[in-house]
Amino acid sequence: MSQIKAKNTGHLSQPQLQHILDNVGAHIYIRDLDSNFLYVNKLTADLFGKSYAEIVGHPLEEVIGLEAATEFRRLDNQLFVSQQKVEGIETFQGDTETTYYWTVKVPLYDDHGKVQSFIGISSDITAQKKLEVELAESNAKLEEKIQEITHLQATLWEQATRDPLTQLYNRRYFNEYARKEVSKIKRNHEPMALLMVDADHFKKINDNLGHDKGDQALIHLADILVKN
Repeated sequence: MSQIKAKNTGHLSQPQLQHILDNVGAHIYIRDLDSNFLYVNKLTADLFGKSYAEIVGHPLEEVIGLEAATEFRRLDNQLFVSQQKVEGIETFQGDTETTYYWTVKVPLYDDHGKVQSFIGISSDITAQKKLEVELAESNAKLEEKIQEITHLQATLWEQATRDPLTQLYNRRYFNEYARKEVSKIKRNHEPMALLMVDADHFKKINDNLGHDKGDQALIHLADILVKN
């Protein structure tokens, strides 16, 4: 592309302005209230895969199809209702992938202060959007791992502090719990009671009926203690 030299007039010529807009790293276009394109820069024409003549003077639906046009009209409608600048994320489905854009749409007014068209400026944020998705997926996997570890820790704690037969807390738990309770009682000057239970003649059950019956007796005794 040949270089365009500016004359020292203080104003940009139309070719100079076109050259600037064609080299801006954003998709720039102007559409009227019927969604007909009045202007597109080169980046926009390249995105649609059409020539300038195939776009300008044609409605949005004809240029990019009804389904894609519905997505772009979402912000258009917000602008028409508010009569003010709107901005948000828009998506464009290409042949191979979806592209995400941060779009700003600014109304252009006639001499009577009514909106007659608008200019749209869309910046490609696909890379950032993909990064957000990857980050969200990583966070979800991390949260899943944390839950697994937390569950495993809880399971290991239960296994370490409960008797596997009766599911009653074992001596390890008792020693830790009793130490805390005694400290609290001393600190608050409160009374304390400790109940000890002995299963009389339990050895006879094992000797006469077998260890399976002895285990059942212990389980039954533990159930009675927990419920009472």
